[in-house]
Amino acid sequence: MTAAVTRDADAAVTTSRLSRAAAWGLGGVVFAAFAFAFVGLSAEGYWTDELFTLFLVNHHGGAAEVWRRALTDTHPPLYYLLLYAWAQVFGLSEPALRALSGLFCIGAVAALVMGTHRTFSLTGRLFAAAVAASSPFWFMQSQNVRNYALCLLATSILAVLAIRARASQREGGTVPASVVAGLALAGAVGAFSHFYAFLATGLLYLYLILTVPSRRLRVSLILAGAAIFAVEVAYMRLLMRTTQQNTHDMWFRADAPFFAHQTFEALQGLIAPGALAAIVALALTAPWRGKDRIPPRDAARRDTGWIVGLGAFTVGGVIAAGIAISLAFAPSYSNMNLLIAGPFLWPALALGYDAATARRSGAVAAIGLTVPVIALVVQLATQAERWLPRGEAWRESASLVMNQPSCAGQSIPVLLPARFGPPTPFFRGLAQRDFYGFYFAGQAARLVPYRADELVDPARNPTLRARLSPGACPVVAWAVHDINRAQAQALADSLSRAAGAEPGAVQVVGFETYRPVWTWPKPIQASFVFIRRRP
Repeated sequence: MTAAVTRDADAAVTTSRLSRAAAWGLGGVVFAAFAFAFVGLSAEGYWTDELFTLFLVNHHGGAAEVWRRALTDTHPPLYYLLLYAWAQVFGLSEPALRALSGLFCIGAVAALVMGTHRTFSLTGRLFAAAVAASSPFWFMQSQNVRNYALCLLATSILAVLAIRARASQREGGTVPASVVAGLALAGAVGAFSHFYAFLATGLLYLYLILTVPSRRLRVSLILAGAAIFAVEVAYMRLLMRTTQQNTHDMWFRADAPFFAHQTFEALQGLIAPGALAAIVALALTAPWRGKDRIPPRDAARRDTGWIVGLGAFTVGGVIAAGIAISLAFAPSYSNMNLLIAGPFLWPALALGYDAATARRSGAVAAIGLTVPVIALVVQLATQAERWLPRGEAWRESASLVMNQPSCAGQSIPVLLPARFGPPTPFFRGLAQRDFYGFYFAGQAARLVPYRADELVDPARNPTLRARLSPGACPVVAWAVHDINRAQAQALADSLSRAAGAEPGAVQVVGFETYRPVWTWPKPIQASFVFIRRRP
């Protein structure tokens, strides 16, 4: 009897030590991910969406000009206004602007860790943080000059405050005014940064109204929601009159295969392979209970169904609403838009970790506590992507074109990004000045944008035949975005035929970048310069 008690006591001590070691290991993963957010900020030039962001903030016209330019887009303006203010202090370089997204993404994970300390164990919170910070979506948005990082921060704070509101009501019946005000402010920040964050905010408010019986909270959320809705709808109506985009003819589609594909990509963006392995290890060891009864945290145990429901209701609602809007109004459903609501699932990860590691000791506890840490540490190896160019080679291809001595002072034909926007004067000017021209050393006036059919038509492209003559500028065309290697080769063949030259007269120079995928980045080519073949 005494020996059995001793063994149980020893097992409990071992489990406690493993738990502390797991906390240190998971904390190390989180801090390493935070550090990597600022590594390789200039490993690649801006990609097309980032260059459009630069168009919105690269001026000295103040907030009024940001607002005017934002009205040509399809997003609310808050992120652009914040980025403009940031750029006035830190400049427009890749490291400077991308660092702001890194701070937003770090803030999103830090809010989860610090804001749920009364609900989950430290190790549980660090586990959720490690899974979140190792996800492909967090990885990408921490260095992407777009509005998604700010949206992650807003939705993470909303999730944390929702849990506080639930706990406050259950424990004392009154939700603090600070929590109510925070829900209103975070909701406004998200809603005025992205329309899908607006959807996520509305769904969270509705979930709280339905599940937390607090009169103060319900009245406040109804008033805040109505105010946000009124401003959002007013801006949306104004945007639909001023946007330069054809919102019904963008890259989005509204069919079942597209919805399924984007949803699957969202799942891949939410959970990295190492994180999935960690979750599977917890799930497999959770049913096995040791003799030592380590009690779970009471607050989390009482709110288990509510916390799971929070993630399911909000994320499921964003999926359903996104599909409905795409079918009824204009296609907008995408994996990145869905992942704005990802932080609503983060608390469930902490809850699951605490539930899986409670009341256990011995060998099963050792497996359950160590394997997730090992899997997430291994996942850090993918952070080597930080040193790889992952976007489009606007910068590198511009360097090649500028370094052609015989092209000095001459016009350069460039291919309009076909799926980014319609071939209107606005988008032709955008492609000339702000896309191809951004890295073209102040010589954007030399660039002449063409659609593909215009580029191969000698009547519309009067320099085409001349460029295949010896001694002329050898750059026949320059194309970045919405084009792959096979399409580039087909375009080169068409240029040769249109100019009356022999096959192969136009050669393709491709620039390799890496497309982030679920396991390891895949080398691709999406940037090309078309050069006259040397005799």
